[in-house]
Amino acid sequence: MSAQDAVDIICWHPQTSEMLRVQVKACQASRQQSKKSRLSFNLGLGGTKRLPTLADYDILACVSSEQRTVWFLPVTDVQVKKLNKPCTFFETPDLESDSWARAVEIINEQKHTQSAAMRNNKHRGRASSNGIISPSNW
Repeated sequence: MSAQDAVDIICWHPQTSEMLRVQVKACQASRQQSKKSRLSFNLGLGGTKRLPTLADYDILACVSSEQRTVWFLPVTDVQVKKLNKPCTFFETPDLESDSWARAVEIINEQKHTQSAAMRNNKHRGRASSNGIISPSNW
């Protein structure tokens, strides 16, 4: 469990030491439309309800309380401030394992891309006046 603003859970892989920050959103189906029950997740952050970014957390966990099922999304896939899903969506076989694997894969790709870009920018900033990076310039 985490005590940060947008992070509820920290996941840590013991063999790779990889850490992922998870934001949990849980809700129950609306009882107003019994045959068309939907789950409504509020995903916006802060007073202005802005969209989350990788600076906030890595993975969003949308929990259906009735089905006791979780759907995982990489934060980079969150494109709306309010997300509606039918309750039946959470009855999809392998939803949890498949969505977790996909979310982790996408976030790892994003982090790898960002790390490579930061390394490239760092090296560019340390170039000598002739534009050549030598070990003495590192």
